[in-house]
Formats: sequence, C-alpha cells, structure tokens
Amino acid sequence: MDKLNAGNRQLEASRVYKIRPGQELPAKAAAEKSGADDVFFRMGGDTFAATGRGMNLKGLKEGDTIEYKGQKGVIVSVDDRMNSAMDGLKAPYAQAMLGIGAATAGGGAVLGAAGVGTIAGSVFVGGLIAVAAGVGFVGSAAYGALRSVKADALQPYAE
Repeated sequence: MDKLNAGNRQLEASRVYKIRPGQELPAKAAAEKSGADDVFFRMGGDTFAATGRGMNLKGLKEGDTIEYKGQKGVIVSVDDRMNSAMDGLKAPYAQAMLGIGAATAGGGAVLGAAGVGTIAGSVFVGGLIAVAAGVGFVGSAAYGALRSVKADALQPYAE
C-alpha cells in the first residue's frame, strides 16, 4: 500500500504509477474502465496516478493539494467509484431518504388540503420508495462486492 495525504486525511492506494509523458489521456481512459478509485496528480513536471479499491476520495477535487513521498503536488483528476459492498449499501439508502423526503413534501401538493389524505398518500408513496430502496440495497451491495477491478490497468502507461 502506498500512502498519500490529501484533504486532511491519509489515502491508501494499492499502487501509485508514474505516468509516461504523453500517456496521460490514455491512462485516464484506462483508469475510468478499471473499476477502481483513482486520483491523478502532478508533482514537478511528472504525472502520477494513485489507484485502489475503496479509497476515501470524498470531497477531493481538481486543484487540491496532495502529498506523496514528502513532496507536494496538485490533483488534476478524481474518479471516486462505488466499489465496495459498504459503498453499495450506502448509495441507495441515501437516494431513498431523498426520495422519501421529496414524496412526503410533494404528497401535500398532489393530494390537496385534506390532512388525512396527505398523510396516507405520503406514507403510501414513501412505502413504495422504501421497498424499492430495499431491493436496491441488495442489488448495489452485490454489484459493489462482485464487480471486478483491473488491478494493473495503468501499467502499460507507467514508467
């Protein structure tokens, strides 16, 4: 595991590659297809790519500072993938909560001023969303856990 620091936290990458000059775009395209989390950064005149599964890249963006082997660089690209079972479980839950909130807020507008009808409509719509979210939990968790990660997708572009 290679260790980097960015966004006031330590990132653990499976691998950090120094990308050959002129190979940055093909390397980025390969990284997008790899299924792993990736962060590309420039340090000095060189481009590096840190890749790994389940890296905590949340909130990192282009232009942020990153530190690797005691040197500082600048992030040029972040690709934060859903690639663990826990990531898979969390994603539909967040979407479902947004949907239930929207359904509850929208229930009053759709059903009019009748308080009982509004509550019943909101519960019904919210219940449908919750059932869909439950199915989403299982599907996303299985997808996240089973999807393959091409570990050496960036090797052909590295020095």
